[in-house]
Amino acid sequence: MKILVVDDETIIQQGIVTLLQEIGITNLEVITAKNGKIALELIANNKPDVVMTDIRMPVMDGLQLVGYIYEQYPHIAVIILTGYADFGYAQQALKYGVFDYLLKPITKDRIQDVLRNFMLQTPKKWLGNWEIVREMKETVQLLCRSVLAEDKASIEKIMQQWKQFCDEQQFVLLELKQIMSHFYLTFTAELMVHLPITAEQQLELDQVASSSEQLFLNWHEYLIKHMEQMKERRSPRNKRVVDDVMKEISNKFGEPVLNLQQLSESSGVSSAYLSKMFREVMNKPITQYICEFRLEQVRQRLERDSNEKISIIAEQCGFNDYPYFSKVFKRTFGVSPVEYREKMLF
Repeated sequence: MKILVVDDETIIQQGIVTLLQEIGITNLEVITAKNGKIALELIANNKPDVVMTDIRMPVMDGLQLVGYIYEQYPHIAVIILTGYADFGYAQQALKYGVFDYLLKPITKDRIQDVLRNFMLQTPKKWLGNWEIVREMKETVQLLCRSVLAEDKASIEKIMQQWKQFCDEQQFVLLELKQIMSHFYLTFTAELMVHLPITAEQQLELDQVASSSEQLFLNWHEYLIKHMEQMKERRSPRNKRVVDDVMKEISNKFGEPVLNLQQLSESSGVSSAYLSKMFREVMNKPITQYICEFRLEQVRQRLERDSNEKISIIAEQCGFNDYPYFSKVFKRTFGVSPVEYREKMLF
């Protein structure tokens, strides 16, 4: 991935470069410019995938630059760098279809989230083979479930199968590192859907490896740490109750009447206590978990059932209010259900 960072303040510019390098995206190339005029020359010669630009700069400001990119290079994703004082200007840039914005001071977590969303919207571009994309998504989903269930044997089995798949593709080490870099972004995104974590709880993956064996060993240690972290966050009783509730949600997500009260009655605890317990274990409200679980089922159905009406799929997954469903789907995945299905078809 090639990223152009445009900011007239050298300290901020270099700080962003450092954060990008720390994220660990394989084959990352970062170039810099101090104003829009220089940026245009670099864009013409280097063809970046992403431009991160400040708003207020000398010679040519960020709004002029974004407008030019919108007209001449619509395929380039633009991310606005802005402070609170300039947020009004950043909003003006929205008419040019900017991908996202980063509010100063910029953090590693936020910049990683933005780039993760960018890569996940066009995975085929970064991996080049739909079979690999499909296999990766299925593997990550199974892996996250095993981590959440604290199932070490299953984690090891899934990773062994994934390694075997990668071996069959005969990737050289550089290619494998690129694949596993996207695997990492996909895994963290999937895990955070079910278990949001703070910056302090974020686990670091050692991505330094001189062989495929070392790379997968690093991953094994990383996943086991995640599983151990999960154990520390759950008490035995709370874990059992929440696990039972999650199973019930998995079985009954298509029922529109599924709610906190119904789940509390079936689990034998009060709704207030279940709400508190679920939030402590899963780090999110139970209503949010139900909504996100249903959205994920819809997303998978949109990929599998190309002939079924979207409204029918939404209803079968527990959404009986289509306008509300469409709104939360777009807020979660960045595109409307119709746009998402269209992307999957091409």
